[in-house]
Amino acid sequence: MRIVHIISAPAAGGAEIYVKDLAIEQTKSGYSVSIFFIQTAEESRRCRQFERGYLSELELNEISYFFIGARSRRNPIWGACKLNRCLKSFKPEIVHVHLYWGLAFLFLLAFKKFKVVYTHHSISLNCPKWLYSVWNTFVSSYVGICSACTRLLISAGAKNTITIHNAVREERLGLSRSNPTTGDEQLKIIAVGSLINEKAYHVMIEACAKLKPDEFLLHIAGEGPLRAELEELVSQKGLEKNVIFLGNITNVNEKLARADLFLMTSDVEGLPISLLEATLMGLPAIVTNVGGCAEVIGSVANGFVAEIGNIDQISIYLKRMSQDIALRERLSINARKFSAQFVMGNSVEKHDLLYRRLNYACPKPRDVC
Repeated sequence: MRIVHIISAPAAGGAEIYVKDLAIEQTKSGYSVSIFFIQTAEESRRCRQFERGYLSELELNEISYFFIGARSRRNPIWGACKLNRCLKSFKPEIVHVHLYWGLAFLFLLAFKKFKVVYTHHSISLNCPKWLYSVWNTFVSSYVGICSACTRLLISAGAKNTITIHNAVREERLGLSRSNPTTGDEQLKIIAVGSLINEKAYHVMIEACAKLKPDEFLLHIAGEGPLRAELEELVSQKGLEKNVIFLGNITNVNEKLARADLFLMTSDVEGLPISLLEATLMGLPAIVTNVGGCAEVIGSVANGFVAEIGNIDQISIYLKRMSQDIALRERLSINARKFSAQFVMGNSVEKHDLLYRRLNYACPKPRDVC
């Protein structure tokens, strides 16, 4: 079976990482896979170095890729024509779209000799509901990455909607977590995500500021437009030695392996890949009640869920984590024991069932030469 994934750019976002990992595992299962990017990392004002690593990994796994070009956002008809040429070259049986621009371009194509699947990666709809009456004319199935996303799609009028949880390719993590720290050491906290409003890092910093400086060390992996503003907040709190901005890094797994706790204070999420990575690495977690975060904590029992923006509640959980090593170890054991549901193999199997249900005449992946 030949599959095309359409995603924004080869960048350090959760959806982009998930699509890459899914494509790699699908290729190993026997699919022929290509990824079509709307634009480059540079056009998205994202890290070019990360893009080089991303594309190199695709090439290593014999996954082809095409760039439609940023011009397509200004001229959708041009974008649809460019996409059409790429599709004719690859001849897919399934086109799996991961952002609205891809749906808009496909809508403009007169003839579609493939099935269309759309995965929604956010808890926000980000488009008028009436557009789903348009998408329904050519989308064969919708996928929500968590139960909350699925309910959102159904409320918007999406037809044939199912849930396939986000997942992580274990091979990419590749490390085991270090042993728990002793009571004499700072609580080592790791946060991962772009420095944007939706991630609410100001809430995280304010909550951490309620701890004593000798109680914690926070590493934030990610880059974005709010870095200077957040660094100023850290300076105002006198926490320059406690809060370290790592920027975009390629060794997040190493940082997770050396951490005691994963922290996420977002206002908006779907099912964060970073949370799943941390959970599979055996990390306890504190998250806000947004998107699928509570689903993960509820099913894995590896942490606490705070209400969005509740600085005091988050700080109480942080204090408890910093003082109770036995609690952290119990939560870590739960993470290792119950997180297998979020490994990429499960996602690949569920997508395989979906694709074959939509296009039953296609052979199973292992039968493809």
